[in-house]
Amino acid sequence: MAVPQGGGGLFSKLKSLDAYPKINEDFFTKTMSGGIITIVASVVMVVLFLSELRLYMTKQSVHELSVDIGRGEKISIH
Repeated sequence: MAVPQGGGGLFSKLKSLDAYPKINEDFFTKTMSGGIITIVASVVMVVLFLSELRLYMTKQSVHELSVDIGRGEKISIH
């Protein structure tokens, strides 16, 4: 697929976001697919981070009820 070589188009902006360019001989080639992968991976990382942060910051109440199994003991009531 031929990508138009425009000055400030969407395709050139996606190419500039490619954090992991493909090495072609001794040059780094930034691709549109690399830019899309970078955006998707960044969004997934932010969502996972915020999800874990929300779980960490949420207080959880644990209610526990147990039966006193001591025999012959008396409770003093005043």
